[in-house]
Amino acid sequence: MSYDPGASGISGAPDVAFGTKTDGQVITYDQALDKWRNLSPSASGVPWLVQPSSSTVDAGPLIQAALDTYGVAWIAAGTWRLNSTVTIDDGQSIIGQGQGTTILKCYTGLTGLNGIELASGTSSHFTIQGIEIHGGGYATNGLYFYATSAPTAPDISPDFVPVMRDVSVHDCTSNGIFVGGSYSGGLRESRFINLLLKHNGSWGLYLQSSDCFLSDITCHGNGGSAGGFYINGGNAKLSNCKAYYEEVGIQGVSTRMTVMGGEIQDCARAITTSTDTYLNLTVDSCGTTTQGAVLIGGNGCTVNLHFVGRTKPSGAPGYSVGSACLEMSTNTITMSGFVNTNMLGRTNDYSALYYGANRPDSDSVMTYAPSTVTP
Repeated sequence: MSYDPGASGISGAPDVAFGTKTDGQVITYDQALDKWRNLSPSASGVPWLVQPSSSTVDAGPLIQAALDTYGVAWIAAGTWRLNSTVTIDDGQSIIGQGQGTTILKCYTGLTGLNGIELASGTSSHFTIQGIEIHGGGYATNGLYFYATSAPTAPDISPDFVPVMRDVSVHDCTSNGIFVGGSYSGGLRESRFINLLLKHNGSWGLYLQSSDCFLSDITCHGNGGSAGGFYINGGNAKLSNCKAYYEEVGIQGVSTRMTVMGGEIQDCARAITTSTDTYLNLTVDSCGTTTQGAVLIGGNGCTVNLHFVGRTKPSGAPGYSVGSACLEMSTNTITMSGFVNTNMLGRTNDYSALYYGANRPDSDSVMTYAPSTVTP
């Protein structure tokens, strides 16, 4: 039995072309089929998930059913109650209508658990787009992707290549996003585009994977002694990213990381790095009375930094008078493009010696025995 539009009420003639029925679905008339069917975002026939009328309904099973049935969960606008972990597998997609529009708000059922994670340690080539995850102080990580073995899904690429685009994650007890694993290189070639990661208990983005690409990401006010970006994987590329009001803006544990453009603002330590390259990055109002804004802790680091804004806002863990812009605990670095820089520092046994910036010796080399800085 089904509703027969144009007739009188209920009819025995099949008139409704549903796929999988779920609570809260919206249907639309399809002239080509001469039937009513699920409201779909495209001609694929995959239905939108439409917000349940009851705010107490856990959206986790609805999202999971859509992924398992169609390989994609199209999530309509609204604030959805997320009380169980959603898992994503090879080639699947979770797609909402944008940050601040499609919101997955975590509740007590996710205490000590993650909002979205891998279905298996080899899940790859998935996409998460257009959603906001509100950890609610319950979820440990908003997105948690831990690889244990090489991806098994057939594709032209041997790497994982997941895409996270237009996503916001905040108020999780640990990291906003964790991407790593025991597999060598983690989720290699992950893509992170247009993210907002704020007010999480540890790092905004904890990246333990190699050959990843990050662009247009903002980390703000993440917690404790951690901070914005923790990058521990070779050959990471960051473009036009920003960290502000963090204990540490960028902590580079990786090798051969390249940071291009962007800004670190109002952080107790803007950068902790070793063998990485920073090009045209602005460092604004960072540092403390006992440490420089930027700590260079290894040989082979190249920096082109613009230091500006020497006054911190009230309450921010930012720059205090007497700090160095650049603090070195290494032997040789190359630097250029310093703007409005008033101090450089060399640390020995945790004591600081400060030197005027951009004042090379006659041979155009700044020498802090046993360290050398090449302008």
